[in-house]
Amino acid sequence: MGAELSRPASGSDITNLKEDARRRVGSSSALDARKKASGGFPTSASTTSLSSMSQPSRSSSANAKSLFSSMRRSRNNSKSTPPDSMSVLSGGDQAVESLDLPMVEWEGYVTKRGHLVRNWKMRFFTLEGNLVSYYENKVDARNRSHLKGRVNVASVKMDKVAKNGHGFDFSFETTEGKVFYCSVPTHFDQLAWVYFLEAGVDTVSMRQNNKPVYGTYRHGALPDMHTEKGYEAYRRMLGGDAAVVTELLSYFNKDLVFSSSYPKSTPFSGDYFGREGFLHFLGAFQSNVDLIEIKVQECDLDANGKSLIVKGSETLKSKHSGAVITQSWSHRVRFGPNGRILRFRVDVDLKSATGNWKSFGTKNPYSEMSDASIRSNRSLSISMKDFTVYNVIGKGGFGTVVNAVKKSDGQIYALKILEKGKMTKYDVESSFTEMRVAQNIHHPFIAGLRIAFQSRTKLFLGMNYYGGGDLFHHMSKGSSCRIPSDRAHFYTAELVLGIHHLHQHDILYRDIKPENVMIDAEGHVALVDFGLAKLHVSEYKGAKTMAGSPQYTAPELLLPKAKRSYGKAADWWSLGILLYEMSVGKSPFYDNNIEKMYHKIQNDPLVFPSKPILTD
Repeated sequence: MGAELSRPASGSDITNLKEDARRRVGSSSALDARKKASGGFPTSASTTSLSSMSQPSRSSSANAKSLFSSMRRSRNNSKSTPPDSMSVLSGGDQAVESLDLPMVEWEGYVTKRGHLVRNWKMRFFTLEGNLVSYYENKVDARNRSHLKGRVNVASVKMDKVAKNGHGFDFSFETTEGKVFYCSVPTHFDQLAWVYFLEAGVDTVSMRQNNKPVYGTYRHGALPDMHTEKGYEAYRRMLGGDAAVVTELLSYFNKDLVFSSSYPKSTPFSGDYFGREGFLHFLGAFQSNVDLIEIKVQECDLDANGKSLIVKGSETLKSKHSGAVITQSWSHRVRFGPNGRILRFRVDVDLKSATGNWKSFGTKNPYSEMSDASIRSNRSLSISMKDFTVYNVIGKGGFGTVVNAVKKSDGQIYALKILEKGKMTKYDVESSFTEMRVAQNIHHPFIAGLRIAFQSRTKLFLGMNYYGGGDLFHHMSKGSSCRIPSDRAHFYTAELVLGIHHLHQHDILYRDIKPENVMIDAEGHVALVDFGLAKLHVSEYKGAKTMAGSPQYTAPELLLPKAKRSYGKAADWWSLGILLYEMSVGKSPFYDNNIEKMYHKIQNDPLVFPSKPILTD
């Protein structure tokens, strides 16, 4: 339905809009003129906006205004700044961790059969969505250099019987009809590669059809962080139950650091990076050990729910020598921002062991190259070194937005860089609210979050590029501050669909205004900035706090605090005000004095001009 209704009606106005958006015209003088004509529109002072970028040639762009309505950006900061002056990017930003957007990713060494000469060679594969890239080694993958090949996967097949003697086989066909035959060392690895390849194909297909991806595959949904379930899956995996591979991995952050203090003589000791590293540990463990028994004796979750300590014991039997060892252990777990496990340390009390590890007997199922690869950060881990930054397009009280291009695929982003040390608790909560909404909602008229990662001191959020600027800019171009009725109707229709989609997920937007409506190069709109969004609301209740820009405030928000309760209907009021403003050129209740404006909203009738621009 959304795809059908998203196309504009034919006509000169819409055609002109597309051409206008492609030209990306705009100037600060138009914005200043509108401000002066209106007496200066009040804007939200505390939202955490996240939208798209402007062209570098626009010194004071509409995009930058939208990006930083919440960050109190001064006018002298709106000019583009060359990369060499951006101190915000310096220092401490290489140690990063993913904030776990629902994007299919996996990587590791795979033995691949050649197409011309049918010999088998080990290659380092990376999977992003349904895009497989392969390199000679992980160093090349990390540096995005010496690419051996890159293909889009169309279908996947798991071979139950090994055909080449290298381990566990699977194959996939590309969108161009080419078949890749692959092999990995363990059944766990085989299941993981097949699962993530299939998930990549499915999610890309859903996005192309404007269907929500969140929650449709296990790793696209937030985990049910019940300790009992997680440890049951962990126990079953250690015991060799391959059926729970994908369930167990869903509990972990993409940039997990897993540490094991089993004896260094075993192939399942040391530090492992990423979910891939954790699976590597499990593959090595299960290939050598029969888990006879595991007991959980104590479980301690801290008051903030951010860390967990579990203590217990285990009885292990070597698959090679038959030796048996019983020992105590403790697991230390730290959860990431979205509830997934970010750090996991297994401490084994070797002094308590009954049995001799020296005679236990182990073999490593992985090659030295594969074993070494999971001892360092994932090649797919994102940091600022993966971007070419062209300019700063806005600055605010606690962050900067830059115009950045991702080196690996040439995609353009508006990358917001927030400095944690300058953010209040409210700012942090607002940023993560925006993250939760923008990453989980997929709709053609809602700007989704595409990249999110953090270092010790900074938070990085990236969104799509919108070549047409924001609606505020387009409404400012003429002296009347109006836009043609066809365009006003068209924009409103698309916003109705976007807002309705949010409401279907019980999300109240709460910040409808021209600055938060971006326009792409085809003339379509998208809502940005979800810092004020409220989750779990009904049609008429669920929210109580004041939020949004004063002139778009619904009457129910102006009730005394003790009586105030509002819901989704408030968004429709704000959209109606925006439609009126687009059509008439001014807000129906606007006043320089906010108290007077609130009085008008509550008491004055809505009056249309004698010669309205609106047409049927």
